Amino acid sequence: MSSPGSVPDRLSEWLAQISDDQLSLILRERLENLFPMPVGSGQLAARLTSPFTVTQTVEALDMLSSACLRVMADLTDHGRNNGPLTVSDLYDRLTSSLAEVGVDESSMPTEHHVLSALEYLSEHGLVWGLPFPDTADHATVESQFRVVSDAVRSPTSQIAFIEPPLPIGEDWTALLDTVTPQERRVLQRLHGAGGRGVHSPAKNSDPSAPVPHLISLGLLEVYDTAQSTGRPSSAHKGRTPSGANSSTQQPPADVYVRLPLRVHNYLAGRHDNFVPTSLQPPEGFHFPPSPIPMKQTPDDIIDTVSPARAQLSSAAAAEVSLTLFHMRELLRFAARTPFKALRNSEIGVRELRRAEKELSDIGLTRTRLITLLELARGLGFLDWGDPESLYDEADYGWWGPTRLAEEWIHADAGTQWALLAMGWFGSLAQTWVVGKDEDGKNINVFDEETVSPGALVLRRHLLSAARGFDPSATGKTEDVYSAYGYMYPQHVVYMDPRAVPNMVTNAEAFGLISGRATTGVTDILLPLFRDIPPDRETHSTPMADYVLRLSRTYASQPTSQPTSVGSDSAGNNKDTGSSQPDSANSSTADLSLYDAYVVALIRHCQASFPAPSSTLIAQGDMTVLAPSPLDDTTTSMMDRIADVESPGLATLYRVSEDSLRRGMASGLTPEDISSFLSLRVLNGVPQGLTFLIDDVGRFYGSVRGGEASCYLRIDDPQVVDDVLASPAASSAGLRKIAPTVLVGSVPLATALRDVAAEGFQVVQEDAGGMAVQSDSVARFDSHFDLSPADESEMLTRYSVNVTPTPEDGIAGAIAAVRREDADDVEGRVLTHPQDWVPQLSHYARSGMQVIVTYVEKNGATKRYRMEPLTVTSGYFDGFDVHSSEVRRIAFHHVTSITLLDR
Repeated sequence: MSSPGSVPDRLSEWLAQISDDQLSLILRERLENLFPMPVGSGQLAARLTSPFTVTQTVEALDMLSSACLRVMADLTDHGRNNGPLTVSDLYDRLTSSLAEVGVDESSMPTEHHVLSALEYLSEHGLVWGLPFPDTADHATVESQFRVVSDAVRSPTSQIAFIEPPLPIGEDWTALLDTVTPQERRVLQRLHGAGGRGVHSPAKNSDPSAPVPHLISLGLLEVYDTAQSTGRPSSAHKGRTPSGANSSTQQPPADVYVRLPLRVHNYLAGRHDNFVPTSLQPPEGFHFPPSPIPMKQTPDDIIDTVSPARAQLSSAAAAEVSLTLFHMRELLRFAARTPFKALRNSEIGVRELRRAEKELSDIGLTRTRLITLLELARGLGFLDWGDPESLYDEADYGWWGPTRLAEEWIHADAGTQWALLAMGWFGSLAQTWVVGKDEDGKNINVFDEETVSPGALVLRRHLLSAARGFDPSATGKTEDVYSAYGYMYPQHVVYMDPRAVPNMVTNAEAFGLISGRATTGVTDILLPLFRDIPPDRETHSTPMADYVLRLSRTYASQPTSQPTSVGSDSAGNNKDTGSSQPDSANSSTADLSLYDAYVVALIRHCQASFPAPSSTLIAQGDMTVLAPSPLDDTTTSMMDRIADVESPGLATLYRVSEDSLRRGMASGLTPEDISSFLSLRVLNGVPQGLTFLIDDVGRFYGSVRGGEASCYLRIDDPQVVDDVLASPAASSAGLRKIAPTVLVGSVPLATALRDVAAEGFQVVQEDAGGMAVQSDSVARFDSHFDLSPADESEMLTRYSVNVTPTPEDGIAGAIAAVRREDADDVEGRVLTHPQDWVPQLSHYARSGMQVIVTYVEKNGATKRYRMEPLTVTSGYFDGFDVHSSEVRRIAFHHVTSITLLDR
């Protein structure tokens, strides 16, 4: 590789010199340059240096690499002097610049840090000439390199912490209050234009004019100049350096000014934005994080998770169990009382407050409620419907649970976790914007303004940064902010300050982060959303349906079933069909790579939870402890007869008179409840709990109802009079048709709900008078089942879109570049069309080869190495040496022909 003084003048020369493995590193970081296939090092170099792709790459750089580019801008006069630089010059200028703006010695980067940053920039194709780390040569402080001009010209390379500090002691508000209205308009115009603009001193050289005065206050800063005469078409073309000799016969220079980042953020309302200031990685942070190996089978994928991260997954299970509980309760709440929709199908402030009030006793905060609502919609748990026969005033419909919600509730905890983690990671929702915006407008749940592809990018970047922390070391969750700021400073400084804390909190809730490090769940999710393209079915299927089906077939854990009679009456819902796998011995050999990662994720989450059990511990204070997660049958039963007092891996239930009435209202008899507890409670059921069950059971079935439009059958005439005297008689339209029978004008579910609200014990019965078995909440109504149109709309709020790393594409691009470079040999170039026919005819007879430069109809330039076969006056046919195809080339598309000698 290059030694001091021997850096190639052009990037294309350097690309032709480096190895295939080194070229693969660059292409892997710059995937946008793969298609269409680059033709030779020259064309690849042109793509790597195009302003658009360079700006995209610079925006994704880490803190120190961005600072190095900022210093290179000064060393190269903003790219106008692109001679070779030395590492020592870069390091000296960087440290002196940082010292000027107040960076202390402990935050200064070392020479080793700068060399690592230059290696990182080399792998991104932004500098060239330095040895790669895997070569025999090693970069030193005396090594030379060159930088891509547009990389230092990019506005995003002007990193915030190089800015001069504001005057010491100045208060922000007081300083801005001193400016005149005209100066304020200048600041606002610059803010609206991205923070940068041009000022012409020749037009107004008065130091008290708005721009000079703002510069003197530190509210504007100068970052470049350009000649006023013949103003260049770009922001940098034809400029002269700042501080040029004013005595020369040059016209006055325009001054390029910009808002300091602090002012820019202040005008945007981001007063408390987090701006990192250290150029060293956070303590305990490894940059870049270690890559995640790609595997083919679920077992091999799980084996890539380190023991330390697997242990963090188990530690995160406690927090996840609370999230699962909150989602279950939210879906059950929506089944009882669906959310009334606004005109554009949003959930308004009133409905949100209603749910927040009703669910506050289980610890569900407003922020978590919004997140779970958006996630439930994205996964297909909630859908919009218009069940006018069930609910009044359904002007714009209702949001209620679907069959997928019921299937998820009855799935094992590991599958529930995997689905929520996958759903949150792939969601396009930025839930932190729900509320009032800067203009005072309400942004509601399910508003289109909450959808942004940037949310998915933020999650991916945030978790990629958190992977840099050692999972075996302790640390604070706030360290993740610093890691993200170090890896992606250009993203952080202009970001909504609510975004990163919200993401980190949710990452903990869904088990992707524990402490400050990522769990094994993240190690499986990151490749799934970055490197693996999903198949067609994944794109067109609701995510919950897809994952639950894979779980039933390839990853289901059999649930323990009660061994005694009465299990059906104890609440085992036979129609959910989600507790047993569809195919117990299904092989994973036929799984696609995407499916294999999803199955691995489910199995890893299942292994991180303790095995489900049916063991309960009843206590004398009417509480029942589940020391470990319960199986579906036991969970369903406990939800019907008790209230959760303390959720978690070990769940504490409280049995009360109200909870027992609720259980009996769902069709359970006192004998069912007693039998259930006696089979599962260790050391017997306490006497006080037995007395409470018997006492509530004495009133079991005192009121029974069935469909007529509806009817109520009441054994005691006195109870009939009490019901008719209650407000429920009016709201349900009840009237007596027999001494012990009432009929109503509303659906049975509404009548039973209204009567129960007045304190009467109600039981639903079938036509034969038998109690109807039902879950502890209303069955999820078919009015909310997803239709194909709903699925299409729902998928716009959830993304399985990834940026795959096409290994075949990288290998093909390298082969194309090398092949074209090999074809770029010395030969006689024919540029005059009158010479083409006789020379090609001669080469066709002698079997010799030519290089044809050819412009296609779309304007793309191609080069083919060909052996001419037949030649006419308008075209010729030739054998393409590389593709083994016969091509017909029209002469009017040819720009040159190079004759090769054998």
